[in-house]
Amino acid sequence: MLAESITTTPFVDTRVKANLLLANMNESIKDFRKAYSYLYEALKDSHHLKDNAILNNIYTVAAQLHISAGAYEKAYEFARTMESIATTERHLCISQSQQLHALIGLKNSYDPTSFQSAFAHCEAANERLMALALYVFTADIELKRDPAALLQRMQDILPELEKIGFQFTILKARYYRGLALLQLQRLSEAKQALQQVFSQAEQLQDHDIANKAVLHLAELAEQAGPQPQAVLLYKQHIAALNQHLSEYKERSIAYHLAQANYMENQNKLLLLQQQNAVLQLEAELKKQELWWTVLAGTAFICLLLAVLGLLQRKQRQLFLLANTDGLTGCLNRRRFSELAQQWLSQHPQQNVALLLFDIDLFKNINDRYGHSAGDAVLKALVSRLQQLLPPQGWFARLGGEEFAIWLGGASLTEAAWLAEQCRLALCNEPLQWQQQQISISASFGVVAGPAPAELETLLQSADQLLYQAKTAGRNCCISKPLQRVE
Repeated sequence: MLAESITTTPFVDTRVKANLLLANMNESIKDFRKAYSYLYEALKDSHHLKDNAILNNIYTVAAQLHISAGAYEKAYEFARTMESIATTERHLCISQSQQLHALIGLKNSYDPTSFQSAFAHCEAANERLMALALYVFTADIELKRDPAALLQRMQDILPELEKIGFQFTILKARYYRGLALLQLQRLSEAKQALQQVFSQAEQLQDHDIANKAVLHLAELAEQAGPQPQAVLLYKQHIAALNQHLSEYKERSIAYHLAQANYMENQNKLLLLQQQNAVLQLEAELKKQELWWTVLAGTAFICLLLAVLGLLQRKQRQLFLLANTDGLTGCLNRRRFSELAQQWLSQHPQQNVALLLFDIDLFKNINDRYGHSAGDAVLKALVSRLQQLLPPQGWFARLGGEEFAIWLGGASLTEAAWLAEQCRLALCNEPLQWQQQQISISASFGVVAGPAPAELETLLQSADQLLYQAKTAGRNCCISKPLQRVE
């Protein structure tokens, strides 16, 4: 690619433009590792730039990519820096809009004066897309204040957004229109609107909007009474949620790795500068006592060790982030799948068992007690069940309220007994949370038998049994021997 070849040019302005172009391109195709890598390459050169327009472009891309990574404080800093050097209405429009977006992410609120200032600059710059996007940025907050006013606002701006043609902003405006209809109990219209949003989100691969939209559709279907459609929609919600979480974790890891590399390069530069200072000091103090030289060398070594220690801690944090669930501390789905497939490859002749289970009516817990209570339930489940886990077992959170236990070399009898002990450990003791008692139960699908070649075989078999446990009334265990596929 031509742009990649330009990133090594000795001309700083051209090099920065190429890196920013590649950062935007890779962000659009969701290659987050490359996107953040090219962004930080551009940031390294920012101190050597004199062209104000290029500096504004750097801070624009930096703020947007940090907002996408959920790093709102850094995004706000970049947007503020951009405002301090802005010389045009367009740059003021972009910087104030990004500040507003970042502050909403940090505080879940906004100052109407800031909104009005950003909107005025966008109008003056004839940046209609950015001006209309401000209404989308604040829609979550306005939905709680006045859903009828938000509905009217989204209906007013959608025709113009559709003429402009930026699909991701159109998608979000349609989504908030659907939520406003839902809040106003215009259920038939809300269902139709959210179905359109889900379809468009799937096409654009916006897994966040897709999982939220299909969850609302599932809840609407469930309100109409037990039906297969609701079950199907909940499964689609779980699939979209897992895709969103996977994408978010991939982006987060890419962002932290790029930031760590940037810090490492900055530290190397600092070390080189300090080395030069030490050499100068040695020349000046050549005739002085030897212990002054030893003291300077010792200080340098201590600094080097401190920097190396910082980098090692950062690497350990990244490893934990990539392999464990951030809330409960147990294995995540990716690491569980790696370990399980490795075990199957190394033990083709041995027995294996898989317990697949999820918390019954977990959504009701969130709705009744709040998401903080839901998090407490997930942590309590892991704390209780890990105490029952045998030495050969692995425990993982696959996503949402779904968990798995892997038992290498276990029989069906052993696995079914463990599942029953886990079930009793949950349902026999309600969780004490903020002077309230929360009842917990879970449904288990247990499968065991000769090790198959692929993990997917075990997962599908256990998932079918878990579904049977749910339909049988929940809070029960259903086990079955694994049928070897010839």
